[in-house]
Amino acid sequence: GAVVFTAFAISAIIAAIFKNPRILIIEKSFITGILGIAFLVTLIPFRTNKCCGCCRKESKGANIIKPALFFFIKQLAPLGEIVLSQTTEQEEEFSEDKYDWLYREVGTFRKMMRDMTIIWGVGLLIEFVGRLAFALSPKLSLDSIVLWANVFFALTFALFVGITFLYVWLMMDSLKR
Repeated sequence: GAVVFTAFAISAIIAAIFKNPRILIIEKSFITGILGIAFLVTLIPFRTNKCCGCCRKESKGANIIKPALFFFIKQLAPLGEIVLSQTTEQEEEFSEDKYDWLYREVGTFRKMMRDMTIIWGVGLLIEFVGRLAFALSPKLSLDSIVLWANVFFALTFALFVGITFLYVWLMMDSLKR
């Protein structure tokens, strides 16, 4: 939420400062550019010696930041919680979000989240650079820029949705073997 708000604020400031029709055409692409950078930044392995609170285990080097796509998937397709018990002197049960459990316990799931975050981070940056190239092209009229920038957005989005489905299908297929 904060990243999207920041991107909208930056777009509004740019639109107010430049008042150039070509810049106004791509101002929404600044959002995809900022999101692309934010996706890739979440791949930096910031670590701490304290547990992130996702479990009740003592944890050294627990991740603070998970890949951005982890949070998108967690919100778009909630799985609920899983009830776990911890074997100690006193049997203790606690619940945890299934995605948090999958991320902590299943290496393939962590790899998928990292890889798909890379795919979408790069895809969002490609969309931004492509629209920027259209908008700054002196040979295109404003009408042509609007048309081709929107076509480019649709094709880029469709391509990366297709890449995502193909990647997930290949990963699931490799798990079956």
